[in-house]
Amino acid sequence: MLGALALLPFGISDLQEGNIRLGIGMLTLSAALWMGVLLLRRTGYSTWQVIVVFALPTTAFNSFAAARYDIFTTYWTFAIAMAFFLVLPRHWAMAMSALLVAAVVPPVWLVHGAQIGSRFAVCLVLIAAFGAVTVRLVDESQLRLVHQMNTDPLTGVLNRKTLTSRLSEAVPVGAIAPASILIIDVDHFKAINDGFGHEAGDMVLVGMTGLLRRDLGHGVPIFRLGGEEFLVLVECVGRNAAEAIAARLIDAIEAHRFFERHTVTVSVGVAESRPGETVNSWLRRADDALYAAKAAGRNRLMVS
Repeated sequence: MLGALALLPFGISDLQEGNIRLGIGMLTLSAALWMGVLLLRRTGYSTWQVIVVFALPTTAFNSFAAARYDIFTTYWTFAIAMAFFLVLPRHWAMAMSALLVAAVVPPVWLVHGAQIGSRFAVCLVLIAAFGAVTVRLVDESQLRLVHQMNTDPLTGVLNRKTLTSRLSEAVPVGAIAPASILIIDVDHFKAINDGFGHEAGDMVLVGMTGLLRRDLGHGVPIFRLGGEEFLVLVECVGRNAAEAIAARLIDAIEAHRFFERHTVTVSVGVAESRPGETVNSWLRRADDALYAAKAAGRNRLMVS
């Protein structure tokens, strides 16, 4: 839309100065961009639509203008090369930038000579490269921010932000292959903090998540719910298999020596998903099972 607005006054100016073909081309391209924007807003954006509506017409127009008019008409090429990286996925933007270079540099070279053509080509390639590097850095920064937003900084497991969405995805699977959740709570964690210090408590949490990862594998989602409480989502696993997994984890944590002369244990609540059940109901059943395990003496599991 900004490109269409930017072209409009230049097209009118070209008509007033007698550059009829260039002016009509500018206005036609501006109108086409407007129509394309309106169409994309109604039908939704896709890569191919952006290429057909924006990338190919602007490339063709710049190639035409470079072959017939003075060097000033080619300055739009630099802005268009950057625009590709704003409206297209990076690999497509690189492909369209390469096409832009191939379409515009030869006519500039032929019409304006090797000296201007070579400088124009170098500038255009550098701008396209700058756009590619910038978009890559932005993408990597976004991935890091998303990772930081969804990850517990102490243990490196997932936090609560994505819990509801992940469990919602698992609930419908229950109609065919149920999923199960394990809520794991470290027994007497306050006593660990009071007796050994908060650094020792952190060490227990980090060590325990390491044990969970090694036992379950890195593909199994582990969430830190807060404090010393964690949730494990085991998809396509029913009640009996989940109960066996929980029992194995309890034994592994009890056997691991976090401190000399002190054994760390956990209690676990297990709940299998039910078709059509809400996430809150599923979590509540697992939480109730956990409290039952605590009430029964800890270092054990209960199944809802």
